[in-house]
Amino acid sequence: MEISINKIENKIFTIRGLQVMLDSDLAEMYQVELKVLNQSVKRNSARFPDFFYFQLNEEEWKSLRSQIVTIEGGKGKHRKYLPYVFTEQGVSMLSAVLRSDIAIQVSIQIIQAFDAHVFASDLVKQTKKSILLVDNYVDENTQMLLSKRKKGVRCIVHNRLHAVLQKDIEKHNKQYPNIDLVENKSSHDRFLILDDSIFYH
Repeated sequence: MEISINKIENKIFTIRGLQVMLDSDLAEMYQVELKVLNQSVKRNSARFPDFFYFQLNEEEWKSLRSQIVTIEGGKGKHRKYLPYVFTEQGVSMLSAVLRSDIAIQVSIQIIQAFDAHVFASDLVKQTKKSILLVDNYVDENTQMLLSKRKKGVRCIVHNRLHAVLQKDIEKHNKQYPNIDLVENKSSHDRFLILDDSIFYH
C-alpha cells in the first residue's frame, strides 16, 4: 500500500513539542478500526511508554481540530472521547503489535515522512539570512519548524490567508521570532527559498 509522503506529512502535528499523529489517522492508514487499534495498544501497554503515545487534553484537541479544519476543510473531527496521539517511536511499535503486512508497509512510509521533517528542520537551522515559504497549508507543525531558525533570520510566508491562520500566527509571534504573512492567492504549489538562492519545491 503506497501513501504519498505529502499526505502523511499533512497528518503530522506538533503537540507538546513533539511530532505526532492521531490514532484515527493511523487506523485509517493501517486499514483497521480505531477501536481495534486502541485495544491493541492497551493489551500491550508495557510497549507504549508516555513518550510513545499520550491522550490529548480538551485544549489540545480543540486546537488540533482547528488545524484539521484549516487543512482538510469541513467542520473538523468530532469524537466521543479525547483522542490519543503517537510519536514516531509509537508508530514503529504499532506495526509490531498489529502484526499485519499493511501495518508494516505503512509504518515504514510514515517513519520516512518523520525523517523528511527532520531534514527540513536541519535546513531551517542552517539558514543564515532569510526564509521565504510559499505554502497554503501552514499549520502549527510548520510554524514550530520555522521557529527553529537562527536569531536574526527573517521569515516570510506567502499564503492565501484566512482568519484562523492569522490568529495562530499572532499567537505564535508572541512566543517566537516573528513570521511575516503575505497574501498570495495565485500559487497552489509549495516552495521554500533559503537565503535568496537555495530553492526547494
